[in-house]
Amino acid sequence: EVGEPALGIQGFSGDDGRTSIFDYSVMPEFQKWFHSGRCDGLGLSENQLALRKAYSVLLRLARDFRVFANGSLYDLMWVNETLPFRERIFAFLRYGGIEEDRLYLVVTAFDSDLSETLIRIPEHALSLAGFETRDRLTVSYIEPTKNGSETQLYSQMITVGIRVRLSLAGYALLTIS
Repeated sequence: EVGEPALGIQGFSGDDGRTSIFDYSVMPEFQKWFHSGRCDGLGLSENQLALRKAYSVLLRLARDFRVFANGSLYDLMWVNETLPFRERIFAFLRYGGIEEDRLYLVVTAFDSDLSETLIRIPEHALSLAGFETRDRLTVSYIEPTKNGSETQLYSQMITVGIRVRLSLAGYALLTIS
């Protein structure tokens, strides 16, 4: 949660960039958050505080939207094979549960230089939510919240895709309804 780099040799673990799970060791960056038992984060840098806040937003989203606990997963990478930076993006849909007429699009970037991408949604995925070929669909941002919503044709989502703007933490959560 605070960007622990796991530098140096710790216990039975070598200097391999991973924290040890087999022995007791100290994670120096986490200790800055722990702050002698106060757990107030006063020792963290601004970047670490921002990272921790981004994780808390993600955990809140996972808790607040039941589709992440009870819904189904639809991988989108197979239909987005031609993305120029495909190896640095992961995109999927969640659907089902109590909101069957809605798809949730999750896009994650594993590169801090990526701020937006185009994600195509296959026809099969749109039909799972009951959408039809003549529908105009609303794409709304849940996170990052400042990006609002827009309307797209069913056919545009299949051929061109949805332009997704990512948060500074490198992810976006949108609804398609």
